[in-house]
Amino acid sequence: MKFALLLLCTFVPSWARLAVWRMLGFKVGRGCHVSIFSVVIADFIEIGRGAVIEPLTLIYRPRIFSMGERARIAGFVRIVGYHGTLTLGAQSFVALGCLIDVSGDFQLGERSAIGPRSTLYSHGATGLIYNVKYPHRIGPVRIGADCWLGMGCIVQPQVTIGDRVIVMPGLVIRSDVASNTAIIPNQIEHRAIPTGRLLIGVTDEVRQQKLDGVLQTYAHGLGSSRLDTSHADFWLLALPDGNTVHLCRNGQAPRDWSKLPAASSVVWTLFVDGIVAGVPSFCFDRLTVFGPSTAFAERIADYLCRHEGIHFVFTDAHPAQMPTASPTP
Repeated sequence: MKFALLLLCTFVPSWARLAVWRMLGFKVGRGCHVSIFSVVIADFIEIGRGAVIEPLTLIYRPRIFSMGERARIAGFVRIVGYHGTLTLGAQSFVALGCLIDVSGDFQLGERSAIGPRSTLYSHGATGLIYNVKYPHRIGPVRIGADCWLGMGCIVQPQVTIGDRVIVMPGLVIRSDVASNTAIIPNQIEHRAIPTGRLLIGVTDEVRQQKLDGVLQTYAHGLGSSRLDTSHADFWLLALPDGNTVHLCRNGQAPRDWSKLPAASSVVWTLFVDGIVAGVPSFCFDRLTVFGPSTAFAERIADYLCRHEGIHFVFTDAHPAQMPTASPTP
């Protein structure tokens, strides 16, 4: 009966589906969105705050289906596997058209992303092993935090990938990969090198330009909004409904920003020095919103997740208490 009800939810709006999930005892965070025409059937479902499942995705019969805060699954993704466990960490992303088998359990770490049309299999058995003695391999696939797997990658069963790993597009991963490693093609095989040798690095100026562009794109999409760029250090976006976005471009927030109304204002800053106490402050360097959780801040976080691929989580902790990414050797 439960599975039939979950299947019927495929054709109802997100708010109605989430209400049914809560009625069934599943854990559903605030601000989640499950698009219509996406099939989600599992024994137990837990999705964190702001998690998103896009249209035409099939998630069929894992024992436990868990998505962390602001995690996202794109459209046309297929996740299958009886009695296995699927765990997507906070701010993780599964891109368009991926196929994931979770029969032997699958785990994706925080802030990690899997490129389009990748295949990850935790179940490699066939009935022919009983008469032809074909080898079979069943075991969990575990991917650590801050990893990126490029388009069309294949990960075989019983493989553990460490933290901060880069896998270039189209490669096949057959064995464990250590943390801080980049897997790059070498003719028909692949070789492993330290991640630091592959990363060129992006300057803070380039990062700030990207942040400026995100705000300009958001303002353009709203049409009647007014973006004031007359001040070199601080930009102001005034929305038609009276809400405002304040962009700190020099790393230091003005003192008078502490007087901003928290319910109708948010601050965007690249670094923690631009955070304003008592006002929702989007720190793009940490992918974290410091300060109170308001309806307007949730709306901005949802936009960034669904349109820009920037997955923010909320916290009341002081920036000094938040862990930072380990430096790449």
